[in-house]
Amino acid sequence: MLSLHIDRKQKLVHLFLTTMCVFAVMLVCAASTSPLYPYYNNGDSAIFLLIGKGLTEGKVCYADLFDHKGPIHFLIEALGWRIAGRTGVWLLESLMTIACVFLAQEICKEIGSKSLLPLLAAGIVYLYLFGHGNLTEDYSMLPVLLCLYLSVRYYTSRLLKHPPVYAFVYGVCFGLLALSRVNNALVICTMSLCIMIHLIREKQFCNLLSNLAVGILGIVVVAAPVFVYFQAKGALYDMLYCTFLHNFFYAKSSSNVNVLKNLPNYMVLYAPSVFSVVAFCVKLKKEPAPLWRALLVSAIVCLLALLFTNSYAHYFILSIPLYVVAVAVLIPDVRQEWHRALRAKSWGYWIVLMITVAYFPCFLYSAGGPFYKGYVTDISYSRYETVQTCIQVIPEAERDSVIGYEIATSWYVDSGITPCYKYYSMQHWWTTEDNDVLGDFVHYVRSMHPKWVIAPKKMEQEDAVKQVLDAEYTLITEGDYGYYRYSGGGQ
Repeated sequence: MLSLHIDRKQKLVHLFLTTMCVFAVMLVCAASTSPLYPYYNNGDSAIFLLIGKGLTEGKVCYADLFDHKGPIHFLIEALGWRIAGRTGVWLLESLMTIACVFLAQEICKEIGSKSLLPLLAAGIVYLYLFGHGNLTEDYSMLPVLLCLYLSVRYYTSRLLKHPPVYAFVYGVCFGLLALSRVNNALVICTMSLCIMIHLIREKQFCNLLSNLAVGILGIVVVAAPVFVYFQAKGALYDMLYCTFLHNFFYAKSSSNVNVLKNLPNYMVLYAPSVFSVVAFCVKLKKEPAPLWRALLVSAIVCLLALLFTNSYAHYFILSIPLYVVAVAVLIPDVRQEWHRALRAKSWGYWIVLMITVAYFPCFLYSAGGPFYKGYVTDISYSRYETVQTCIQVIPEAERDSVIGYEIATSWYVDSGITPCYKYYSMQHWWTTEDNDVLGDFVHYVRSMHPKWVIAPKKMEQEDAVKQVLDAEYTLITEGDYGYYRYSGGGQ
């Protein structure tokens, strides 16, 4: 009884310390939503914050506010806003990160690792890649790690039949990621496919069919309410187009296969993925078990997917779950491996050390950026103050008729103004061969005459929006951008 009490006390202490550590790290590193950096609203995170806030105000994503991420992600953003605004989003992400840490620990235990090194090594890589947080890849880690844990547990338990409840979880998690950013479900798909092939080889056909049925049920449980909601709002096509079809054309026009020609420039980004492939190859050669085969296939598919896509750092978060397992496989006991490494018998230890050393300064630089802009200088606050000063020219009664042209989405977050049209930023960037966003925006300004247009201070003479502004709008003030008020049509 005394031993049981001590074990329980140790677990509670471990739980508390881990939770506090993650909160502290997220407070410093998740600058996009952290209360420590209230004026740091940049990049994709600003788009997500804007749409999440818009949903709480009754807007319908895609129909009223455009982006090409799935609705589940915006639901998380809106939930965070409901809880405590921008800080609520940070709180949700922090709680999900805590859950990810404990899941990663459980995965390591399942494969016999007694070391914290896999978590520390992967954590440093992750904290650099996640780009100050609040990106779809960050939130995807929880369902990916949950499915990875269940699949690893299935293999390590040597069950003849795969539990259908696991398949239901796979289905739910795939549904969540497919309706967020489907690329992030790659590990779930490959592990599920390997399990299906394993069941076929074991001639467990009835178990395979029951798992397929339950897995599909899991997808339906997630997808059905989403489809019903958007159908009721008259925006089902908009949701499907933005979540899937638009991304197809976006990827088609921007995927960078030329990264193969510049691979030396991306060695740091690809190192965890390559290491995972090598680690699972070595393990499979020593121990030809279905688990290592499935993990190897997943690592190879993950690496290939990253080779043939844009090389944005946060895309490489996809490799983190497998990297945790790969490090745990090659370094199950850090003390033992350290003695072997000193005798030059543990190549894995040295490679993990080199990857960690390479990523650590990148992580420090990334984490230091918001601190420098927010505390060493006043860059972040100056931008916010400029926006707040400039919007004073816009009467409160007219702030529901404001739209931006080629402005940073952070302007909306800093100003607290929700745009009156769905194409509110990056009109050139969002234009694809099947969706003339820029043309639709020009038509909207010409025909609907929003009272205010916020636009860059310098535009090309042939710019169609500039021509409309010159003809029908008056420049009221300039700060971060030009603030134009509608003056045509007798107003």
